[in-house]
Amino acid sequence: MRGREKHLITRLFGQLGDNPFRAGDYVERDDIGRPIQVLLVGKYALCYWADHADKEVKILDLKPAGH
Repeated sequence: MRGREKHLITRLFGQLGDNPFRAGDYVERDDIGRPIQVLLVGKYALCYWADHADKEVKILDLKPAGH
């Protein structure tokens, strides 16, 4: 991962902390049908969901985009 992408992803973590309900670029569904937000960051896709009960953002995966 390049320095710029690392910086963007780190900044994105902070933004999600400020606004955990930010919509992704698209939505996938997990095994139980829960909507998983997917944000594209350069060549990567950050997959997460906002857990209302725990008041947390659950980051599930950071993977190459397109996989």
